[in-house]
Amino acid sequence: MDVAVLVWGTLKDDPNLAALQRRGVPVVVGEGQEVSGVPVVGVEDRRGAADAVRHLVELGHTRIAEITLPFGRDERSGLVDTDRLAAAERTPTRNRLAGVRDVIEPVISWETPASLVEHGRDAATEILSEWAPARDRPTAIVAHSDLLAAGAVIAARELGLRVPEDVSVAGFDGLDLPWLSPDVLTSVHQPLVEKGRALGLAVIALLAGEEPQSVMLPVSLVEGTTTGPVPDLT
Repeated sequence: MDVAVLVWGTLKDDPNLAALQRRGVPVVVGEGQEVSGVPVVGVEDRRGAADAVRHLVELGHTRIAEITLPFGRDERSGLVDTDRLAAAERTPTRNRLAGVRDVIEPVISWETPASLVEHGRDAATEILSEWAPARDRPTAIVAHSDLLAAGAVIAARELGLRVPEDVSVAGFDGLDLPWLSPDVLTSVHQPLVEKGRALGLAVIALLAGEEPQSVMLPVSLVEGTTTGPVPDLT
């Protein structure tokens, strides 16, 4: 193996990174923790998550729920409390958690075991079900990925809620999801092609005996049809 690319980054005491370093294999990290001597290709996901929440706040939402990416190796599903929040290891998760809280403290934060539509659906079903009167229910959900957000839209439909008239949903990634029609997600778009290209260029540089620099790529919020003004529940 000439070079290894750790697309999901690294975790604390990461056995994969340790094994590669023992073997002297050069490494490129995608969206992970900084490692001495290792180039990292990341995106400004903390700022992006904050922009998504700020968009919801500007629409009048104050009861905003959060559906998160997996925290680490012990993938689980359930409510996130203060102790659990401190246990987040995956860099995209930590950044997006921080970005949300740069703007507002979510009324509910629900952790998922994977970035899959079904996990977003399950989380949103828990968040939006009749656990409280309608006036106390979250009026918006910010999800850490578009697949989780798409699941939230599906759950809202199944519960008889209109998106965005009854609940707004925002995601992250900028994926093309034609099967979600007629809805188009409001989402933080990350430069997926450019990220892959930057990882490839770092590999080429390492193979040439060079020391590539870390790269941080910008993101942008693109409004779709799934976010709207806070509903009047008076």
